Amino acid sequence: MAATQRPTTLFSFSWYLARKKLRKDGKCPVYLKFRVRETKSAMRCGCCVLPSNWMSDVARLSSMDPDSPQVNEQLRSLEASVYNHFNYLVATQIEFDAQTLRNSILGISQDKSVTGFLELFDLYLKERARVVGLDITHTTHIRSIRVRRYFEEFLKVELRKNDIKPKDIDYVLLKNFYQFLRVSRNQSNNTAIKLMHLVRAVFKDLIRQGVLQADPFVNVKLSLEERARMYLTDDELTRLIHKSMPNERLQKVKDAFLFSCYTGLSYSDVQKLKWSEIENSGKMTWVKTTRLKTGTSSIIPLLPPAFQIIMNNKSGCVIEDDRVFAIASNQKVNAYLKEIGTLSNISKPLTFHMARHTFATTVTLLNDVPIESVSRMLGHKKLVTTQHYARIVDKKLESDMSKLALRYNHE
Repeated sequence: MAATQRPTTLFSFSWYLARKKLRKDGKCPVYLKFRVRETKSAMRCGCCVLPSNWMSDVARLSSMDPDSPQVNEQLRSLEASVYNHFNYLVATQIEFDAQTLRNSILGISQDKSVTGFLELFDLYLKERARVVGLDITHTTHIRSIRVRRYFEEFLKVELRKNDIKPKDIDYVLLKNFYQFLRVSRNQSNNTAIKLMHLVRAVFKDLIRQGVLQADPFVNVKLSLEERARMYLTDDELTRLIHKSMPNERLQKVKDAFLFSCYTGLSYSDVQKLKWSEIENSGKMTWVKTTRLKTGTSSIIPLLPPAFQIIMNNKSGCVIEDDRVFAIASNQKVNAYLKEIGTLSNISKPLTFHMARHTFATTVTLLNDVPIESVSRMLGHKKLVTTQHYARIVDKKLESDMSKLALRYNHE
């Protein structure tokens, strides 16, 4: 960490790496924190760096790093902006604190003091928008916007308020908001819990800035329920493979779905998959990619059905941006999969994510592929995540053996 101190003790700032937010590519986001008199605040600078290449004594990225010219110029530019905004606020001869300086740097209006939670939530969203694709995904940002809207509805409907001070939000209010999500917004427990986590992220940010001292979530239990993961059986998978589609639209979706069944890639990873991520090594062809959701690497050997699909796809059409598949939005694809399921005489409501479950169960674990290998191919951060599929396999084996036992009992 390197601090920059002005001649007076009125103002200082420093850079630091958020090492607890280490990404799978080994990089950490860079933060700027500053003090104005006795007040503190912090903000993201919008770049991520390798800790090993970060020179803390001068707060710059080593010239050995290929990203150093761009990152260091960004840091210099932000430093200049900090000084300019500080000097401007001093010139106004109006009392200001670290939060005011931060808002000024971010271009947030200073016409009125921001004290309401929804106002602070808006500032949080504005700052987060700068790091979409770096610290967070576009999907997470959209969900944060959605939960902010739900919280505003909750305040108006349940409390008859347009906003509320963060310090007035407590355990009871958060519990009531959870119930509002479940009942009024018809969200499942797991969806409601994930939205609550996004609200908690705002409070964590406020605490880091020094705006809030205590975390109202400290006694709130946010527990996800384990849900049954639907997957295709070997018979259903065979039926789908051999069913001809009546048009090119459904055929493209079917190909992408089956490719996922044999690789375990999610919709977003299939959609972004490029030919440059498919490599020949030894006697196998491999998919070597990074999961969009978690940033973890996935190394997957292509089974013959998956290899055949992409070869047919490669010879059939040319897709822009080196992408392997040209498929519509997740919502449209899932709608098309319902048609495909009906045509294939599959009673289960097909969704694209079911393909990932099918890979984990029918394609791998039920064919004695070690769970450690399955976990790595799925790109799971923890083995316990993959063990959910192992329990599904255990239940199926138990069911199959029970049927076998009944046959013996009747003989």
